[in-house]
Amino acid sequence: MRRRFAIDRLGDFAPASSSTSSASASSSSSFSSSSASSLAAAASAALARSLYPELINDPFASLLVEAAGLEKKTTDGEEGEEAKGAEPSPSTPPRAAFAAAAAAFADATLLRAADLVNLEADRDGLEYRQVVLLGPGLDSRAQRLAWPAGTVLFECASADAHAVAAAALASERAGELASEAAARAVEEGGGAGGAFSAFNGSKAPRGRLLRRIVCDVSEEGGREALAERLFAAGFRAERLSVWCVNAGAFGDGSLDIESLGQIFGAVASCAAFCSFVVGDLPAMTRAEAEGVVAGSGLLGSVVAFGSGGDGDGSAALWRRKGWSAAAARGGVGRGEPEQPSRWLFVGQQRSRSDAELGILRAFSEAAEDAEGFEDNVS
Repeated sequence: MRRRFAIDRLGDFAPASSSTSSASASSSSSFSSSSASSLAAAASAALARSLYPELINDPFASLLVEAAGLEKKTTDGEEGEEAKGAEPSPSTPPRAAFAAAAAAFADATLLRAADLVNLEADRDGLEYRQVVLLGPGLDSRAQRLAWPAGTVLFECASADAHAVAAAALASERAGELASEAAARAVEEGGGAGGAFSAFNGSKAPRGRLLRRIVCDVSEEGGREALAERLFAAGFRAERLSVWCVNAGAFGDGSLDIESLGQIFGAVASCAAFCSFVVGDLPAMTRAEAEGVVAGSGLLGSVVAFGSGGDGDGSAALWRRKGWSAAAARGGVGRGEPEQPSRWLFVGQQRSRSDAELGILRAFSEAAEDAEGFEDNVS
């Protein structure tokens, strides 16, 4: 029997019953048709993470795949048809490899940003304690990554993806997987077992908070509602934040430049000055990728998969498989047109969020209304 979930006014999912049940979502017909494609994209992303353990350590990935009703039809770690198989060129990685590498890149970069700024907190008071995750869902970053104490994670996805993930991660099997992962971490020199030793089911570990926001930004309505739903869940747009935008997974990687611009515009309206944004983009030229990132006010760079740049850890796998990182640059320099490719990106917000601009306007208006203001202006 599927576990039932209740949604509170902030969009969080909590078990409606304390009884233990299977995380299986075999009754997928109960999913709304409007979010079926989003759930499929989320399941494909989870499947990709399970296929490349050399890139990313996600012991819950296979469980999430099964919970979504997607069978893992693979052998010896190679991609099956359900993993979006290899593309025609042998030098081009299959879609699953891009997805796994993108998740690993985001994991490492998000933690590095949080750790770096928290180390400087005593000196200048800046802390990246708000983390916003924009993706198709069925993720486990809140459970498997060692977030600094006090971190609040806002995960935005469809209602169905949240329900499936929460049920799977609350299951007995998830606890067993976490214990096994913690034991492996200890054997490999990971101290007390890392984040897996503090596994807390579908919730974040103690000292951290996970807010599940029902908001699918791959849909136009979701992009428009992002700010309102984040604010309702306690997000502070006038304070620093770290964002992960998994744009390469939205719409099976088929979102156009205009839709991507709307997503990044929604992020820019919520992310305070100097906030950090990381993620991946679907296939496009380098110029187009740079335009998407810079067009929203981010100062940063785009990185080719397999290049090893800016912390990309996929270079070794790309070399071993014979995949070409140079494909991202196509024939540039040889008089040939550049071929579209997928991209990783990192950037820092150099504009003000709408909330910050509102504060500035309020102070300005108050100052102008103050008695004697004009007399004190030279």
